[in-house]
Amino acid sequence: MSLLTYSDLEEYYDQHDLILWMSLAAVHKMKGARVRTLGDEILSFVSHRGPPDPFQRYLKRVQALQSLQETFEKTGSYAASRYVDVRAAELEDYNLALLLSFVVANHRFEILERLIEFLDSPTLAPRRLLSVGFGTGYELKLAQDRCPSWELVAFDRSAEAAGYASDLLRHFGCDTSCLRLDTFPLETDDGIESYEHRYGKVVLCEVLEHLEQPAHAIRNLARALAPGGHMFLTMAINLAQEDHIYLYRSIDEAREQVTAQGLEIEREWITPVTVRSFEEGDRAKIFRKGNFICVARRPAGGAAPR
Repeated sequence: MSLLTYSDLEEYYDQHDLILWMSLAAVHKMKGARVRTLGDEILSFVSHRGPPDPFQRYLKRVQALQSLQETFEKTGSYAASRYVDVRAAELEDYNLALLLSFVVANHRFEILERLIEFLDSPTLAPRRLLSVGFGTGYELKLAQDRCPSWELVAFDRSAEAAGYASDLLRHFGCDTSCLRLDTFPLETDDGIESYEHRYGKVVLCEVLEHLEQPAHAIRNLARALAPGGHMFLTMAINLAQEDHIYLYRSIDEAREQVTAQGLEIEREWITPVTVRSFEEGDRAKIFRKGNFICVARRPAGGAAPR
């Protein structure tokens, strides 16, 4: 496949799908040239990966997710509420959509913006970073870029996910030794003691809505934080996907689940799903679905939650 660029993405959706073109244009209007820079970087990996017709495949994936969203808005519940109910999507299309949505959908771009700010922020806690879930590997690439001297470890139990993340990290010249094909104890306490107080920063990016017991996961990750350490969390609010299990119905519910685990929220953002640009002061007014993002701190004098 020849090298794809952000301009190719713009041109394709200008010709093939008005809604995606409007969404892409809104992100570019609000975020400026850094969207193009990030888009070109992501598309260099998509070109390397070489899936046929990637822009068309992304369009089909978005249409399938829209159908799930319409069903959710009629029924008020997700298709799955337990792990056994989940119908897994094809990994290549799933990850392709995750990558392209970073520059096509504003709420996704803002997750990366806030993550970069978090990674760049100073801390007096140990320079160890824990991430749970490989995703596409792109967030781990950012972590290596922004925290080059930190000890980084990421957990995921999917061999397919490990293969994809490894490919992405190698494409950008990053180290793959951070990938641990293992389960971090999120919803069980078995083995959590060995991770207590170890990490200055913890990243849980687009994971909680995929769990049956997200509050337990937050509590265990709070235990993994060193006193004074910080955690980056995202929660999908009223956003349907075939593997979304836990339904966060409001920003208040998401916020309270964090503070109930003994963490202090230092910064938070709401990122609405929209295909139109908006003024900063209108976020809360237009929010119906999207993401809650926060940076939470374990108090320096606080005991580990139990």
